[in-house]
Amino acid sequence: MRVGASIFFTADSIQPAELGVELEAHGFESLWLPEHSHMPLAQQQELGDRRLPEKYEIVYDAFTSLAAVASTTSRILLGTGITLLGIRDPIWTAKATATLDRLSAGRLLFGIGYGWLRREYESHGIPFDRRRAITREKLRVVRALWTSETTAFAGDHIQLSPSRQGPKPVREPHPPVHIGAALGPGTMADLASLADGWIPLGMYRVTAAEIAEVQAAAAANGRGPLEISVYLDYTQAHRIDEMAEAGCDRVVVCLPSAPRTEVLHHVEQIAESWIGP
Repeated sequence: MRVGASIFFTADSIQPAELGVELEAHGFESLWLPEHSHMPLAQQQELGDRRLPEKYEIVYDAFTSLAAVASTTSRILLGTGITLLGIRDPIWTAKATATLDRLSAGRLLFGIGYGWLRREYESHGIPFDRRRAITREKLRVVRALWTSETTAFAGDHIQLSPSRQGPKPVREPHPPVHIGAALGPGTMADLASLADGWIPLGMYRVTAAEIAEVQAAAAANGRGPLEISVYLDYTQAHRIDEMAEAGCDRVVVCLPSAPRTEVLHHVEQIAESWIGP
């Protein structure tokens, strides 16, 4: 079982470069960073009792943070968990991800998701109800720019005239794409056709049957096994063995967005219990 970590970096938390060093020293395999561009106040009001913590409003940019981690580490993999590709420009995203992969010597894991905050989408002028179709097209554009010398794309939502873009990623044929979403017919189809891995967000008690269903769909589409990466809150780290038995390949432990001393206390505990010397 590979053990990774995730955290909301903020101005008040431990900083990216210093956490990266500590995670690598303690044997963590990867670091995955979430993203939100901003938080419309109307969204928080609509959520009511489910109002999101302040860290969602002030979280650092994921790509910039991962670049900082890359500068102080040499082994740990660098994941986006998850990039809201539907509200991003795919051409800029292809360049940013390829640059990060090249600067880190091929360590990028590209986790994407569809998003669930309607007003965040609306602020970017993207129709929330068409986010899945838009995300699919943008992912195809990103992958084409990663892998083709000349790229053209004509979709229902995205148009790109013949273009060239560099740099190209180090990883061949491209950095792995992990789709983070709860399982449903649409997600299943996307996993089988577009993904190298599944992050079952919102499904922390993912079962062996669900994993088997995903793998069967990928196999039926002529693709190899997908990598399964499940997220657990740091207070649920004791369930790492359970997730391994269910068939997960990686557990990503969500650390508190807190100062250095508190975060490293949990890093050391997790490493001692589940990673070892």
